[in-house]
Amino acid sequence: SIQKIFKGALEAYMLTGNEQGLEIAEKFAAWTKTQTDKLNYEQMQRMLFSEYGGMAETLVWLYQETGKEEYL
Repeated sequence: SIQKIFKGALEAYMLTGNEQGLEIAEKFAAWTKTQTDKLNYEQMQRMLFSEYGGMAETLVWLYQETGKEEYL
């Protein structure tokens, strides 16, 4: 569900230029980093077993919109 809200906020920015959507998307990206930074390699691999597309795709879109490499 988080990925869908994250992507929706980013799409609001991409489709309408709504800066609040971009702000929210960047906050979701920061939250994602704080969560995944806590995981060791094994934990990350277990998580990626079920989450292998949506969050990664949205982070790449955010990178494309902002040029900020930390989103890759």
